[in-house]
Amino acid sequence: RMELVHLTEVEDLCRKALTNMGHLPQDVEPVCEGLLWAQRRGNNQGIIKIPAGAVRPQPSAGKVTTVFDTKLSARLDAQQRPGIVAVQEATKMAIQKAREHGFGMVGVHNYCTTTGAIGMYAQQMAD
Repeated sequence: RMELVHLTEVEDLCRKALTNMGHLPQDVEPVCEGLLWAQRRGNNQGIIKIPAGAVRPQPSAGKVTTVFDTKLSARLDAQQRPGIVAVQEATKMAIQKAREHGFGMVGVHNYCTTTGAIGMYAQQMAD
C-alpha cells in the first residue's frame, strides 16, 4: 500500500535535507524550488537528486560573478555554486536584458551540480 505525502511535507523535507547537506542558506530555496518544479512534472531532475548526491554543495563555493557583460549578453562564473542557483541567476539576467533591449542571452560556467529541469527556465522566460 502506498501512502500519500502532502506537498508541503515534501517541501519541508527538501529544505531540511539541503540544509543538512551544507547548502548556503541563500541557496536552499532556489535549489528546493528547482527540484520540486521537476518533481511535480515527473521529471527525473526532481528530489531523487538529493539521495543520489547530485546536488551536493562545494564548501569552497564563491559568489556568482559576471565576467562578461553587454546590453544583450553576459557570461557568469558560478564559482562552484549549485547549477540550479547559477542558471536561475542567468535566467533572471537574460529576462532583464530581453525586457530592456528585445533580446537577452546569458551563459554560465563553473557550477558544481545539476542545473535541474531546463524546462523551468524556459517557462520563466516565456512567462
